[in-house]
Formats: sequence, structure tokens, C-alpha cells
Amino acid sequence: MSRWVNILLIAFVVWVLPCGCIRDYHVCPCDEEVRYIRMSFSAGQIRPAVKSADGHQGHPQESAFHQIQVWVFNSGIDEPSVAYKEVSGEELARLTDKYGEITLTMPVDRSRLTGGKRLDIYVAANAGGAGLVLPARSKPSELDAVVLHRFSPSEAAGAVPSGGLPISRVVKGVDGMQYLSTARSAAPPLKIPLVRAVSKIKFYMVRPVGLDASTVERIVLDGNSIGREEYFFPEPVAFSASIPDPQQARIRPGGGYHSTPIQLMPQDTDIYSHPDPEYLRRSATETVDDYVTRVHAARVAPFGVTYLKESDRAVTGTVYYRMGVSGPVVREEHFRLDPGLFIRNHEWIVYVYFSKDRLYVCPEIAPWTDAGEFAFDWNYTYTLTNRTGAAQTRILEKDGDDFVMCAWGTGTDGLPYSPKLQLEGQSSIPSASQMRLVLDNADFGFVEDDGGVLSEIKDDISLTLDTTPRSVVFYVVPRHPFDLAGPNPANPQARLKVLLTSQGLASIRLPFNVTGLPGDTETIRYHYVTPDQFR
Repeated sequence: MSRWVNILLIAFVVWVLPCGCIRDYHVCPCDEEVRYIRMSFSAGQIRPAVKSADGHQGHPQESAFHQIQVWVFNSGIDEPSVAYKEVSGEELARLTDKYGEITLTMPVDRSRLTGGKRLDIYVAANAGGAGLVLPARSKPSELDAVVLHRFSPSEAAGAVPSGGLPISRVVKGVDGMQYLSTARSAAPPLKIPLVRAVSKIKFYMVRPVGLDASTVERIVLDGNSIGREEYFFPEPVAFSASIPDPQQARIRPGGGYHSTPIQLMPQDTDIYSHPDPEYLRRSATETVDDYVTRVHAARVAPFGVTYLKESDRAVTGTVYYRMGVSGPVVREEHFRLDPGLFIRNHEWIVYVYFSKDRLYVCPEIAPWTDAGEFAFDWNYTYTLTNRTGAAQTRILEKDGDDFVMCAWGTGTDGLPYSPKLQLEGQSSIPSASQMRLVLDNADFGFVEDDGGVLSEIKDDISLTLDTTPRSVVFYVVPRHPFDLAGPNPANPQARLKVLLTSQGLASIRLPFNVTGLPGDTETIRYHYVTPDQFR
């Protein structure tokens, strides 16, 4: 009986292997049926880093990704997606560069594509933090109907929520012939700028030198201006080589408007004094970015920052203040933002300053490109050393690119088939910061070398920084023998990255590769080979 079982198993393997593989007891699609699409996402630009004496500090990250979901649909067809991916946590950190941009590659089943091969792409970030659940098998019509309830006046967010601000985008009519590839590494990148689904208000307060008794008591935004609902996804844009930010948003004030006023309390009660507050007004020829940079250079802190749903109505409010000469009398100064200006991915910057006898309010509206100011004082040093030696490191040239060779197993010397690298880091101040070594392919891992004692294969390596130099010696290795992966592994390449994590900031990539190994300053490229190739 066992003889016939063996014959049947051999027949099954012979039937399967020509067109696919068995992975986790599932038959994978044939190679010729799989296409790959590569996308990168960002939601704003980080301003240039500013030196800070107190180490790694920074404003909340308004464009930080905590969770991202991507659906790829056949264009114009209301059916579940032909590809879906959701990433968060460690995997998301591995896919994110130091500018907050995420790059991911998704497999697409070619047999499910329509003849036109046009694609509609829906992207949602931080939906869970906004109280939304978006199922993987959602149809386009179901995603189009999702509405945002959070960020109402009663839930006014004065800081970035722990789950991040809601971010989304819809791009329709992507040319699959151009962006789908048979090889994961050959897929051309498709850049999709994302849009925050909320708007932002922030106030700057200045008074003349000598009017220290002049204070702002509070700021109140009037009710009946923010709708109870809005669409989570913005109006779709037609695909083009350069996808723009939307100039208008689709606003649906479903269920009426919130009647509750919004009270804004100061983040910093110390109003800044300046010899000439009029000087800090924005000039007619000054861009908003340049203006905000100038205000920050004057060390003026925002009075209040609030994130709200967009509005199709005028947004009005009142500043309640006291002048030094008026004693206990509370005065009022009203302000207004015209209908249709307070829309998603825009911020309302309000400069408020005292003169000798009254208060002036100067509102400005601008596209929201500030993704948070990261103020880094580079107290950290780090060095990568190739202990194998450049002349002994095996380099593979393939398709015009160079790769570091690595193979499964160990040689006669007991060491892995991979170059022996050492990363050393140090901080000039006591710190809880860490350098983390990560790979973008789960089929590879790390082996640590602790004085000749090798570890098991690990997913990542962490190096805690301190005033004493610390180092780790490591190898990057495949997790499985080459022959078990088939004669042509689907993804034989991996990129090594080094991330810095510090004081609650999102991980950023460090430019560690200065030894001339294949890749660029922020990555080292590895390629999976057989032991005989490595030798």
C-alpha cells in the first residue's frame, strides 16, 4: 500500500512543480500567473532637521503611519480586490524610510485581471485609530461609503491620537501594463501621495515688550460649522505621472452639524514678547512655509493646535483676552474663515498679536505639508566594519546590479556563508535609543557571533546605545537551503537596513553603509546563492 502512496505523491509533485510550489501546505499560483505592483506612500514633507540641545525631541508626527491598508481593484468593477495588503508594527517599520515614506510590493493574481488591465487603488492609513474597521474583502462601493465620525467638537483632538491621524487616497485608472511586473525586484515604483482626512488649526500669540500683563484667556470656535460625518476617502483622482493633492474635498455634512462650541486652551501660557509684533505678520510675497519657518525661528510656540473634520461652512470664533490697561475686563475679538477653505489636508494658521490698545487676528490658510518637525541633536556615532575584508567578500553581478552573496549553512570553518560584519554605536549622553538591524525579506535572517558562539537565526537585532561603545557582530543568511526553495526562488534578494528608534519617535533609517558594499548608503543588497556558488 505504501508503494502506491509513494507513487501518487511523486506524481502529484511532478504535476505541481512545473507551475508552482507548495508553501504552508497550499499550492501557490504558477509563476506566470503572478504579477507584482510596487507602491510608495507619503503624507507630507518633513521640514529640515533643527539642532536641539536636549537630544531627540520633536513635535507629534502628523504624518506617521501606524497601520496601512491597500486594495487593488479591477478598474470600474465593483467586486472584491485582486490584491490586498495590510501592514503594521515591525513590518511597517522595515518598509519606512527616514522621511516617513513607505514602499511595499504586492503580488497580484494575473488570472483575476480584466482584459483592460486598468487598476483602481484605495489606500487607508490609521483607520483603526479613527475608530474604523475596513475589511479586506471590501468592494469599492463599500469603501466609498465609509464615513468619519471622530474628530468632532466633542472629541476635538488637541494632539495626534496614539493611533495616528486618519490618512487616505483613491487613484483610478492606473496602467497595469506599465506598473505590473513578472519580477518583484523589477516592478517600477508607483508614487501615491496620501491625504490626511482632517484639517488643522493652530494659533501663534505675540505681544509687545512691556505689555506682560496682556493675556489670552481662551479661544472658542463657534458651533454649527463642523458636519457630523464626512467621507473617509477623498474624491478619486485619475492616474497620472504626478498625482496631485486635491484642491477640493468631497464634504458630506450628514446628520447635520455639531452644535457644541470648541474650547481651545493654550499649550504654552507664556505669550512671547517681541519688540515689533507687526514684523511677524505674513507679507504678501511670503510663502506660508517660509512664514512658519520665520515664526518658529522667533521661538513663538503655538497657543493651541486642534485637528477637526473638514467643513463646507464658514468657521468662526472668538479670542477672549485682557489688556494690561483694562484690568479684569475681558475683551473679545472675532474671526472668520470663509466657506470651503477649511478642507482636509489643509491647515489654518492664525497669527494673533497685541498692539498697545487692542488685539489683531490674522488668519492664513495653506496646504498642510508640515509632517512634524524632527529636531535631532546627533549625539550618536556608529560604524560598520566588514571583518571578512572587501577582497574576500563574494559579490554577485546580476541584471546590472551587484549583490553580496549569502548561502544557507556553514563552511568548513564553521562560519555562515556570508560576510562577517560588525556594527558599533555610541551615545554621548545616557539614552534609551536603539539601533535595529532589519531585513525587507522574511526568507532571510540574522546570525549573531558572540566571540565565536553563533546564535540561532533571528528576525532582527537591537543594539542599545549608551555612553560606552557597544557593538554586534553578525551575518545575514537565508533561512532555508536553496534547493528546497526551487531552482528559481520567487524572491532571492534582501536589503539590510539600520533603524534608529528614540523617545517615542518613529523609526528612521540611518546611512550606515560606508564600506562600499552593494546597495546605497542606507541599504546593503544580498542575494541568495548555493554554497558551491559562494565558494
